[in-house]
Amino acid sequence: MRVSFINLLTVIGALASFANGYRDDYAFAARDILDELTASTRSLDRREILADITTRDLLHEVADRLEARGPKQCAYCKKPFPDTPEGHLYDHVKVHVKQEMDAKYGPKRR
Repeated sequence: MRVSFINLLTVIGALASFANGYRDDYAFAARDILDELTASTRSLDRREILADITTRDLLHEVADRLEARGPKQCAYCKKPFPDTPEGHLYDHVKVHVKQEMDAKYGPKRR
């Protein structure tokens, strides 16, 4: 099999350019710059939106949402649990769940 020097040189040049195409140190630099630009425009949009809202409006909205929450209460018996840690309500609900399980499957035998 005879290969001429010109053909061999052409193949080597094609392989070198192919290998060089996959080795690009700056491949992600363009993406990083683009991400920074889009993030800065998004933050400007947010600033413009927030510039129209006053602190008083924010405080009223937070107060309204807190009032809408209401006191914590049991989902089963509607017993209120005002100003108590979440654990008290959790323990109370476990009693209802145990009663439900006992009624459905019978009490556990030890």
